[in-house]
Amino acid sequence: MHPSQRTIRDLVDGHLDRACATEILAHLAECEFCREYLDNYKLYIESVNQSKIIELPAGVKNFADELYGKAILGKIIPLTHFGADTISVLYNAADGSAPLPDIINLATYYSENPELVMRVMRDRKKDIDYIQLIGAEPNLTSNILVQLPDENKEFLTDGLGQAILKDISSDKISNLKWQIKMPDASFSLYPLKYDPDKVEYEKEITLETDRHDKIKVTFAGKTEGKQINIRIVELDGKSDFGRVRISVSQNDKTDLHSIAANEILSFNLVKPDSEIKIRLFQ
Repeated sequence: MHPSQRTIRDLVDGHLDRACATEILAHLAECEFCREYLDNYKLYIESVNQSKIIELPAGVKNFADELYGKAILGKIIPLTHFGADTISVLYNAADGSAPLPDIINLATYYSENPELVMRVMRDRKKDIDYIQLIGAEPNLTSNILVQLPDENKEFLTDGLGQAILKDISSDKISNLKWQIKMPDASFSLYPLKYDPDKVEYEKEITLETDRHDKIKVTFAGKTEGKQINIRIVELDGKSDFGRVRISVSQNDKTDLHSIAANEILSFNLVKPDSEIKIRLFQ
């Protein structure tokens, strides 16, 4: 079995203990594929160290992050099962005197590009199973679709990268093929400041990405509460798209629906001044 790219990087960076480093070096001596990655990473480190001499404009990193974010739009990222399930070790330990913890890790999955870890967890107190998506950037883990294509199931993570699992047997979790579906379009906006003396009003805003994805958002104030109405106008410059899943989130509230062109989705606002995130999945 090949070591992960992260393990090879840790070897170069000196983060492995002697026993683990010796094992990885022995593998590298036999594996041309891993040696190639090792050499490329060393070249990368060398180029990074050289670039530190040059003073780069402050906006360069933000621009690079923006380009990377656009590059992964719409991507399907397969997840790989990471070794033995932790739950089996914990249950073996339970044969002795040590009690099981309240939170148990059932299985761990990962992807290397982008670097993400997904843990399938069990909360014994609440009697629920859930997934926890972990990554370097919130836009890689929050309000993301985690799918089981063979089971025809999908789960939308919340702002913390978590999603409750339903109708999934823990006995088969490690054998399931998980994948992550990144949004095809992403929008972010802040609600309008409301006039408390004005009971009813309405205002429409058009949001558009540079990939020609366009939605219309109508802010509505009514006696029964504040809400927004969302209509998808174009996707990738086309108005004849099929049904699209749309997630709308504000604070801890997230809704996932399926709508088609000219259909309208209503979302009740939690707070009038909190950011709203809207993501589209084809």
